[in-house]
Amino acid sequence: MNAVKELTNANLNAGFVCAANDRMADSQYSEALTNFAAGVRDESAQKLLDFIAPAIRSGRRFEFRKQKDAVLWTDDSDLRAVGADFKRLSVEGEIENSSTLNRGLVVRIDNDERYDGIEEEKTQALIQRLIRSECKRAVALLKAAAGSATAKSWLTGTSKTDPDSDLVDLASSLTIGVDANRMVFGRSAWNARFKAYRASETPYAGAAARDGAAQIADMIGVEAIYRSSERYATKASKNNEIFTSNYVIAFVGCDKPVEGVDTSVVKRFWTPCEGGEMFRVYREERAKYIDITVEHYSRLLTTVADGAKAITVS
Repeated sequence: MNAVKELTNANLNAGFVCAANDRMADSQYSEALTNFAAGVRDESAQKLLDFIAPAIRSGRRFEFRKQKDAVLWTDDSDLRAVGADFKRLSVEGEIENSSTLNRGLVVRIDNDERYDGIEEEKTQALIQRLIRSECKRAVALLKAAAGSATAKSWLTGTSKTDPDSDLVDLASSLTIGVDANRMVFGRSAWNARFKAYRASETPYAGAAARDGAAQIADMIGVEAIYRSSERYATKASKNNEIFTSNYVIAFVGCDKPVEGVDTSVVKRFWTPCEGGEMFRVYREERAKYIDITVEHYSRLLTTVADGAKAITVS
């Protein structure tokens, strides 16, 4: 991913991507490009983002309940005495205040480099970059929520290894009192499991090596496993993995979270732009160039403490 520069006339050349600033105005809003943006996604990064950090629509300022300790309580004092009320319970979890952040990027198109469709191409590129950036932030939050990863040796050492036993243990008994229902693999961790069973002389190992994500999920008792291979580029490297390659993380998540009810570890709060869109596009035309700006409002937050565990694989 190229460096994001400050938007100034001095440093902005054609094709540079810059952080959006307050130069946008309603008169520069582009309905055509905003409508185009509604159908643009980075499909791979979006899937990982939704798997880790399900989206919740919210206002710019919102409250959320941060769960900690156990999440599944019982109570033996639920019997109502004659003439009395039922026992009143306080809602578990600490209320915190937050707000979505205005994020965006700008690209400048010089008139000498224009061709049919370039504005749509640049809009698509900006949205995809914004999604990848959100995905990187979601992965960082999930790793932080999982804490220190336990090292596992599936391919090294002289002792026989059983990766699936490690996966069963990883998904079991989170300290909040529930088992993990989701698991995400980095590329090298997934490959290490395959290679370990291919090399094993245990009778069932050959069949285990051929198991896909659905079969492994069913065996270890989680609802879904995601095998991550999403990448991004920087000036220093063009082959960076969004999800750390040797990591496996088990965590609690759901597809359609309800704030204060579900126990998703990471949530992505987002606020519609004016007009109701997730992404809004502005087009500022000057004599010799056009600036295309894409903005959105979002905030990634860890809402459940101790709801994830991680291992690293070698």
